[in-house]
Amino acid sequence: RHVQMCQFFCGLEGGFSPCHYDPQDNIFGQVRGYKRVLLFHPRHFVSLYPWPVHHPQDRQSRVDFDSPDLAAFPRYAELR
Repeated sequence: RHVQMCQFFCGLEGGFSPCHYDPQDNIFGQVRGYKRVLLFHPRHFVSLYPWPVHHPQDRQSRVDFDSPDLAAFPRYAELR
């Protein structure tokens, strides 16, 4: 398969990226410090409760990973 598009992101200390998916390939490099990266198999997509298409936060999870509301997002418990 040929890469048609690839993005490179660079950030500052303390940067945060919410759980999301990207439709294209990406490169991630960490020069200093650390960043927690969680990867999920595509079969777990529905358990991440993404915002609807065309919502301003489209492609992002509605679940707060640090304090998940399992009453509102019960399938998230499958990922723990």
